[in-house]
Amino acid sequence: MPVKELPKRVKFQELEERILKFWDDKKIFEKIWEETKDLPDWKFIDGPPYTTGAIHLGTAWNKVLKDVVIRYTMLRKEKLVRINPGYDMHGLPIEVIVEKELGITNKKQIEDEFGIEKFIERCREFGINNLWKMNDQFKRLGCFYDWEKPYMTIHNRYIEGIWWALKQAWEKGYLFKGVKPLNTCPRCETALAKHEFEYYNVDDYALFVKFPVKGKKNEYLVIFTTTPWTLPANLAVMAHPTFTYVKCKVDEEIWIVAKQLTTFIKATLEKDFEVIEEFLGEDLEGLKYEYPLAEELPRNVAFEKENDKVHTIILTDEFVTLEKGGTGLVHCAPGHGIEDFTAAGPQTKYSIPAFSPLDPAGKFTKEGGKYYGKFIKDADPIIIADLKKKGVLLSDAKLEHEYAHCWRCKSALIYRTIPQWFFKMTALNDLMVEENLKIYWQPEFAGRWFESWIKGLMDWCISRQRYWGTPLSIWECDKCDDVEVIGSVEELEEKAGEVPEDLHRPWIDEVTWKCKCGGTKKRIPDVLDVWLDSGSGMWSAYAAVDRLDNYDDWKIGDFILEGKDQIRGWFNTLTSSSIVSTQQRAFDACYMHGFVMDEEGRPMSKSLGNVIAPEEVIEEYGSEAFRFYGVRSTAPGEDMKFVRSELKDTFRHLSVLYNTYVFATTFMKMANFEFKGDFDKVDLKPEDTWLLSKINSLNQELTELQDRYALPKIPKIIQNFILDDLSRWYIRIIRDRIGRDAPERTKSAALSTLYYALRKLLLLAHPIIPFLTEELYQYLVVPMEKDAPESIQLEKWPEVDEKLINKDLEDAMEQAKLIVETVLAIRQEANVKLRYPCLKVLVQPKREIPMLDNVVDIISNQANVKATELVLPPQKIGDSKFFSIKEIPNAVVALDLQVTEELKLERILRELQRHIQQTRKKNKFHVKENIDIVIISKDESLISSLEELKTALKQKIGAKTLELTTKLPEKAKKWKIKGDLTLEDTQFKFYFQKA
Repeated sequence: MPVKELPKRVKFQELEERILKFWDDKKIFEKIWEETKDLPDWKFIDGPPYTTGAIHLGTAWNKVLKDVVIRYTMLRKEKLVRINPGYDMHGLPIEVIVEKELGITNKKQIEDEFGIEKFIERCREFGINNLWKMNDQFKRLGCFYDWEKPYMTIHNRYIEGIWWALKQAWEKGYLFKGVKPLNTCPRCETALAKHEFEYYNVDDYALFVKFPVKGKKNEYLVIFTTTPWTLPANLAVMAHPTFTYVKCKVDEEIWIVAKQLTTFIKATLEKDFEVIEEFLGEDLEGLKYEYPLAEELPRNVAFEKENDKVHTIILTDEFVTLEKGGTGLVHCAPGHGIEDFTAAGPQTKYSIPAFSPLDPAGKFTKEGGKYYGKFIKDADPIIIADLKKKGVLLSDAKLEHEYAHCWRCKSALIYRTIPQWFFKMTALNDLMVEENLKIYWQPEFAGRWFESWIKGLMDWCISRQRYWGTPLSIWECDKCDDVEVIGSVEELEEKAGEVPEDLHRPWIDEVTWKCKCGGTKKRIPDVLDVWLDSGSGMWSAYAAVDRLDNYDDWKIGDFILEGKDQIRGWFNTLTSSSIVSTQQRAFDACYMHGFVMDEEGRPMSKSLGNVIAPEEVIEEYGSEAFRFYGVRSTAPGEDMKFVRSELKDTFRHLSVLYNTYVFATTFMKMANFEFKGDFDKVDLKPEDTWLLSKINSLNQELTELQDRYALPKIPKIIQNFILDDLSRWYIRIIRDRIGRDAPERTKSAALSTLYYALRKLLLLAHPIIPFLTEELYQYLVVPMEKDAPESIQLEKWPEVDEKLINKDLEDAMEQAKLIVETVLAIRQEANVKLRYPCLKVLVQPKREIPMLDNVVDIISNQANVKATELVLPPQKIGDSKFFSIKEIPNAVVALDLQVTEELKLERILRELQRHIQQTRKKNKFHVKENIDIVIISKDESLISSLEELKTALKQKIGAKTLELTTKLPEKAKKWKIKGDLTLEDTQFKFYFQKA
């Protein structure tokens, strides 16, 4: 059965909606899964976006990139490809939004006024509503996912998978409770992990403060700090053992500072000084000083009685530097900084306590003495005033510097020392690096970035003092402090008897049981870091959609794909979770992309007014243009500059592809063409043999690129084939061979070749443009092949037919293209139109081009010359005055510009042909419709000469009858379609009607 003729006009948005409905109505995805259900599973976990609102251009780009790999793997039909879209639905991202909706400003309001249960339900409702909205938006992009069964991190089976990982880590000794200074958010009132920080520049006080040396009149240690609020917790001063320090005489005082940093005295404080003594930092160890805020903070001074190292100089060669300014003496508050804690804290030889007199909201506790109840930033000016009053403040200028902020609410973070639960990542750094070497990274440098991150990974604080999250599955006895980590609902039922249907707070908090000591086991009220949710995706995601029964049976993922921010985010948490639980990597291959920027390279943000919604793009151009453009736009790991004009160009290129299939289906339908599939019995021309070779070379190259995830190169190569090989070359060459009156053998060869290439191209391009390829498949393949699957997605990725590949012919054809381009350039310079034939072109190759002689007729045809001659060295080329010569890399090209009487006549014929064809098109004649036409000129000799070319003209313009005359015949006077033109001072008129 012949092909269906494609409509001449197309609206991509309507086409895409129609194909989406076709896939749904015919249950195409379900049929693919049914056909491949017995194949090994291809494991791809969709990195889950937060359900905090509509998708944006970045998440749309991410889904499209994933879909290219997913659809390619699906077409291979070697594995089951059933991908569940994922959604991250816990944590601060949703809590903060819900708090704003409810007008909540602190945790106390949640617990005492609104209620935890109602708060949890609002968070759940918000997340689920947004999930289905986002699901529909992603589906509109044409992605091959199981949209009806997304995995949600709020499902009990998902949560249970996280508990399983905690249990594994606990049993292996990689889960522990510790007390460390941690960055906490005073607004959210919870600890955060390093991957949850965002850094912004802020203006802070930059204090130089004098600490009086005990027993030495007018002698001081000079320290520098940008956090006045940490001075109430100062318990030591750090010095570097091998740096040189000096005593400087400044006015009537002696200041101790690092020798290399003495210039600050002159430059910053505008004081003259005299160095009176030099010594190494190690000589300062144990030097006592008087704490300047002793009156304001009695608890601070009391530590001196408990530990004689308090308010002394301690040594560290790790945390004192000279490169960043300061004085070389560093104020040390072990309760407010991990470096201070590491150098002097309870676990060191100095055993200085981690004093941290702050509550979760960043306000001083009663231990904060005079500053009790004050928020840290409100206390800053009071502390400064106290230091001034005591005469120990040298400078309180402002300084701009980088500071950590909460990733969700953007509040400045504060270090507090609080008990938390940790994964012991420091014990696993070497194993993580070793496992990372087994991962295939695209781009390669992403693997190096990731190694750099995991090498310095600190212990991961996984506990959070919040509500909407996976509950920490740790129960502690209120009497003997015995701890039990629960790894499953079944285990919890064995312990407690009953387990709530919903594992969230507050219901899980009510689960208790008796300890063997007689006390009660109660759950620690914390929830888990939301990043541990997505980090457990390799086992929890499958369990949440009923694809995994036993978490112990989880398999390493085949492939993941996310943005470069996930180096410290999801790539990190996936790897950390799998390493602490099972000591192996989470995935075997990873593609990393960049961010979406505007065309000036700026991030898209509401404040800049440069945000572009995916719906806006789809409304104007359709999703196929965005898919093709997005995949092609930038190299792996690099940011995509979204340039609307480039998207518009892509839209035009897809229109060229569509029109190529319009051309093919039109002529195939007109010829009642049927594809036999056996090229051995077809009279192939060189251009046919070349296209068969080219499409198989394309197949070979795209398979290799897909296999190594070189995604941006794929649409570029497809685009080059569509534009340069198919539309602008092969189609132009075969036009005369497939016309209504063309010989059947040559027509059949051309159409067979074209069908073969177009069919294979649909499959090769499908992962990039699934909607358009499905539409074209329905018009080209389904009607032609009675055994064709009902959807292109039920096809298989095409095999490469290597016996059809001829690299010598491909090379010769590329040279032919360059030669034709050169001839066209010569024509342009000589002002000779392409439709005007020239006598000949001479070509002298500079290197051996084995099959160039096979394509000389193609050169003649496309350059519109009567003949092409190959001239071998050392013969001279184009020595006539009529020749114009140009050199190209592999040949010298000479065009004969002499105009004979015969050429003049042919040029007139071409002009007539062009004007008549334009008139046909203007009057909406189909290519298969014939006309009766009369052409009139008063020049009798010219009319007589044109009679010799009458047959060729009839074929070109689709004429059933053609009369050349000097006078308008009576029959044509009623014909309404007419035109006129003047050539070589001769006027022509023509009249025609549908035959």
